[in-house]
Amino acid sequence: MKTSEMYTKLKNPRRYKFEKVKCYQCGSNKSSHFLIGEEDLTAKEGQFNYVQCDQCELVYQNPRIHIDQIKEFYDNEYIAHRKKKDWGFLTPLYNRAMSKHDREKEKIIKKYVNLNSKSKVLDVGCAVGTFLLHLKKIYKCKISGVDFKGDLSFPGFKKIDFHCGLFYEQKLPKKSFDLITMWHFLEHCYNPPKTLKKALELVKDDGRVIIEVPRLDSFTFKVFKEKWP
Repeated sequence: MKTSEMYTKLKNPRRYKFEKVKCYQCGSNKSSHFLIGEEDLTAKEGQFNYVQCDQCELVYQNPRIHIDQIKEFYDNEYIAHRKKKDWGFLTPLYNRAMSKHDREKEKIIKKYVNLNSKSKVLDVGCAVGTFLLHLKKIYKCKISGVDFKGDLSFPGFKKIDFHCGLFYEQKLPKKSFDLITMWHFLEHCYNPPKTLKKALELVKDDGRVIIEVPRLDSFTFKVFKEKWP
């Protein structure tokens, strides 16, 4: 089934504006239907079409919601932004799980970077910045963050040199960061090639850019498929 034919069958509220895009990786506009997903995490209404590029096999959403409307999907229910503080009797488990995420990220970066008090770290898609605050507590490093949501808050957030807006539009000093991280950010990005080019401009020649994205060859995807959170 062609992408255009599949799109006409999707159930999306009329208020959403959609735009068709080419493959982010190779620029091809030829793709095949991959799956239809729903926003199960925040219960937003709608179905969203994912395609696989016929040329390079990258999977991406097409058509996608216009960037002017995407912010409403990152509301108080969006876990990474931690705007919702009370999860009832699950609150202690939730806090422990989120803290564990930051510790696991630190284990990854320790394989590639030795941080100290002189190190400069930039986290792209930093949300409320708990990962950055975790690093500052341990290594006393200088921390910066970028997120397109500006109404973020968390204990200690003011310690972060925070920049609001799209990452590739930020005016940050070139070759100034020892480490740039993107933890499940790139799959949300509206222009991945531009973002990667920006990261290359900002990281020091001996620095590192560490990126984590979903893997479609993972066990959890094979189990959950279109219901994969």
